[in-house]
Amino acid sequence: MTGIADRCTPSPSRGRIWPMDDVDPLATQRGSAVDIAAELAADGFCNAREIARGGFGVVYRCEQTPLERTVAVKILTADLDEESFERFIEEQHAMGRLSGHPNIVTILHAGATESGRPYLVMPYHQQESLETHIRRHGPIGWTDALRLGVKIAGALTAAHRIDILHRDVKPGNILLTEYGEPELTDFGIARITGGFRTAAGVVLGSPAFAAPEVLRGQPASAASDVYGLGATLFSAVTGHAAFERRSGEDLVAQFLRITNEPIPPLREYDIPPDVAAVIERAMAQKPEDRPASATEFGDELRNIQRRHGLPVDEMATPSMLGVTPRPAAAPSRDTRKKDAGKSPLRRHNISADVTSFVGRNHELREIRELLRRARLLTLTGIGGVGKSRLVKSAALGLQRAFRDGVWLTDFNYVQDGRFVQQAIQDSIPGPGTVLSLAEQLGDKNTLLIFDNCDTLTTEIGDISASVLAQCPNVKILATSRTSLDISAEFVLTVPPFAHSGNSDAENDAVVLFRERAQAVGGCGQGTLDESSVVELCNRLDGLPLAIELAALRTRTMSIEDIGTRLVDRFGLLRGGPRDVHPRHRSLWTLLEWTWDQCSTAERSLWAQFSVFVGSASLDAVHSVCTLSGDGDIADAVDGLVQQSILSRRQAGHLLRFQMLDTIREFGQLMLEREAASLGLAAPQADLRDRHMRFYSALAKSSEHDWFGPEQHRASSTVSEEIANMRAAFEWALETSEHCGTGAAMVADLWFYWLGCGHLKEGRLWSEHAWDRVHRLGIPHEARSLWTLGWNLLITGEIDRAEQHLRECLAQARQQDDARAASFGRAMLGAVYFFRDDFDGGVELYRTAISEARQRGDGLATAMFSYQLGEAYCLYREFDLAEECCRDCIAVCEKNGDHWCISYARWVQALAAYLQGSYEHAASIAKHALAAMATIDDQLGMALIGELLAWLAAEDGRYLEAARILGATQAYWSASGSSVMGLHRLMQHRDACAAKVRAHLAERDVADATASGAALGIEWIATLPGADVADSAAAHRGGRVPEVDARSAVLQHLTNREREIAGLVARGMTNKEIAAQLIIGKRTVDTHVAHVLAKCGLRRRSEIASLVTANPEMP
Repeated sequence: MTGIADRCTPSPSRGRIWPMDDVDPLATQRGSAVDIAAELAADGFCNAREIARGGFGVVYRCEQTPLERTVAVKILTADLDEESFERFIEEQHAMGRLSGHPNIVTILHAGATESGRPYLVMPYHQQESLETHIRRHGPIGWTDALRLGVKIAGALTAAHRIDILHRDVKPGNILLTEYGEPELTDFGIARITGGFRTAAGVVLGSPAFAAPEVLRGQPASAASDVYGLGATLFSAVTGHAAFERRSGEDLVAQFLRITNEPIPPLREYDIPPDVAAVIERAMAQKPEDRPASATEFGDELRNIQRRHGLPVDEMATPSMLGVTPRPAAAPSRDTRKKDAGKSPLRRHNISADVTSFVGRNHELREIRELLRRARLLTLTGIGGVGKSRLVKSAALGLQRAFRDGVWLTDFNYVQDGRFVQQAIQDSIPGPGTVLSLAEQLGDKNTLLIFDNCDTLTTEIGDISASVLAQCPNVKILATSRTSLDISAEFVLTVPPFAHSGNSDAENDAVVLFRERAQAVGGCGQGTLDESSVVELCNRLDGLPLAIELAALRTRTMSIEDIGTRLVDRFGLLRGGPRDVHPRHRSLWTLLEWTWDQCSTAERSLWAQFSVFVGSASLDAVHSVCTLSGDGDIADAVDGLVQQSILSRRQAGHLLRFQMLDTIREFGQLMLEREAASLGLAAPQADLRDRHMRFYSALAKSSEHDWFGPEQHRASSTVSEEIANMRAAFEWALETSEHCGTGAAMVADLWFYWLGCGHLKEGRLWSEHAWDRVHRLGIPHEARSLWTLGWNLLITGEIDRAEQHLRECLAQARQQDDARAASFGRAMLGAVYFFRDDFDGGVELYRTAISEARQRGDGLATAMFSYQLGEAYCLYREFDLAEECCRDCIAVCEKNGDHWCISYARWVQALAAYLQGSYEHAASIAKHALAAMATIDDQLGMALIGELLAWLAAEDGRYLEAARILGATQAYWSASGSSVMGLHRLMQHRDACAAKVRAHLAERDVADATASGAALGIEWIATLPGADVADSAAAHRGGRVPEVDARSAVLQHLTNREREIAGLVARGMTNKEIAAQLIIGKRTVDTHVAHVLAKCGLRRRSEIASLVTANPEMP
């Protein structure tokens, strides 16, 4: 988007109309581009580049050299007579009086070239128009449409009060600025009321948005502008014009529809009735039936916002602005170079950027919104995250909101707090005789920018508090690693760039790296491997400084070379430009400076926290880290959080803390270098030992809580802590002293490996632990052997499984471990079933169940019972299978278990299927699926998925069956298993697949299977017909907080986005959705991306979960 006048401006000389969907940008008279560029350059507008062309004008992007800014210059290229030229000047004279309105594009200058071509100079915006936005992304939603309507109503009010009509209000004439604000543009056919009128029969404007009376030949009025705004809002909430021109329809027919037919009903678009009513009223056929003025229309929109509990937007009108618009001087034909060098009154002291500013649109919007209610906003974040660049960009965008300017003070070079006030005063223009900062500011409407407050927060905080108390119209925007800690302060933490794992996704981190690499002559566009850059930015934590320093290395290194050398990132990431602050020339220097600003306790905790992988709970930090003297862990954690060295996030009811990998690596190095000064003796060994002991105890307690009412908590704990547990037992297994502890940890986590479906990882660690213990000659714990045996059994290695299970029985006898013996015996029974030795398997299982009951071992009793029931079921002993399942369920209900009971239900569903009771089988299976979803039992969900696929095929739902088989096969392949290794279950899968292939085309089967594989195993839990999310939440004692939070966002989805979300939930691919809705696949891709972004999701399967949890969704 060019950010200037709509490229379809009609030509007054021809009366040509360009409707919303009928653009002919080439059918105009063209002037010599070379001549025009030369004439513009002579007037101070260099490097002219054509960016849009309309009926009688061309828009160029130019560099206004004297002011060092980029502008848009609209120049008339059609041959105009003297009278037409004067009309143009008169109209722009009137328009100059509107400059400064926050929702009207400002005219910076009006003049004429050497050859007499009039031109207008306007700000250059990179964002798109509302029309382009709707075409690319679909409707904006009724809540955003209300906000836009209020803003443009204010713009029209300002124009109408000085007797100017716009006469062409439409989406194409509303620009969206970098800060999400709408601006009305292109008053090219606007007229002063009572002034020049067009010839009879000539229609100016776009018919799809023109009022009926105008199309009938009546004069335009304020009411016709209100109609145009109403028609614009109709388009904004539906995605199309109310009376868009139909295929093959001529203009006369379109005019007749607009002037005779009512507007299409809005209520079918799932918008509130009052919103539909106010738009319909604005588009009434008769002007007297519409709101009496743009002001009244804006007030009606604001009242709707208030009724729906939405933030009520301000409608900027001349009375609110507090100023009387002054006429702009009209340019004459003799206006030439004499104006080119003049500068407007200076309103800021922010230096121009020498490199491009990338991304941060979300943060810019947040800053703008927060400053509406905050008088002091501090941007915090770790050094190198880009706070200074962000605050400068935000400040430049806020200039128009502060009548007396935006003034920046950079405290980078202020070392003494006594000079803080003088530094601020020096940056603000005004008389030099004032005694205080408050006197200098007085009643001025000013934004003060305090950059790099890090080492002077106390002094700057005190001065800020004083200024805010004495100067009511002053606001302050500051940057610092920590807050200024005064009562008026709002804090916004600036995060690193998000770094997507999807190599196809464009993201700010990649854009930044590419632009900086190209700037130094490194990787060009054609040589840049996107996936490698995404991976590199991920390893750099999305930290802008690290990304820029890495980009400098592309002068002599490939992306792969840089990635390889990141093992010494601090040696690699240095050598920044000479014109930046010294501490930003290398990553090590910056972090070393940050380290120096920390207290001794904070440094010690920073160094010790580096032992954690990923995140850690406060309990873990207290248990693993120690501080010398009277240092307090909680205070040190708080200090590191305030300085953005630690970040925090909510996990259920607890907070977790984590470090960027870059900061963590620095901490590890400082742990080795500064151990003595931090009061740490043998830091690495002691720290690792405490870390191992804490997570070993946590694994043991979680295993104890697995069977019973705390099952979900145990599962969630291990899922959250698995990275630290992995690091703990990996370190333990490598030392002879702790190898036994490491092997015990792996065994304790059997429920995570097997119960939550992490088969492949569980097998790898179990084998590694067995190998290490065996090599060191340490006696094997019997329970480690049955865990390994079960893992091998599930993944189909029957002989090796039997070997380890028999060894388990032998070790259990030597260690007098009755529990391990019963587990080994039951798993050995499963080996017999795999080999079709039914009687041998039953005997072993019955013995194991009897032993478990005698010990009062509820878990073993329940688990062995459902496993025996499964064997009975597969051998068609349905009565005995049901008896085993009931025994299992009884034990589970007594103990509050959900895991074993879900497998008992699975066996019951399988039995119903094998007996031909398909509806009953589906009902039981979906309830079992709900329980499995609560603990993320991927193995269980895969087994249920198999059964649901077979049922879908029996019901003739072959596409659904193929999709589910694709999801389960992806899991079996990833886990190294194949339907539990049971050939009897494989027979049913093969039969289902054969039915699918017999009824669907080969291409359809392949597409559906690939779709299921992409959706993943979690998607199965969202299949229609089961209230899985609600049932799963009920097992946990309430709804999932994440789902609740995201559900609230659903109201902000457009109607089309909600529709597509529903189709995604049904398992359809984007290609299938596009075919069903008869739209382009790329359009669907965009809508899906918007749904993910708005709802804070990462995967399509999460969309399905969200839709399932919200029945009101389509």
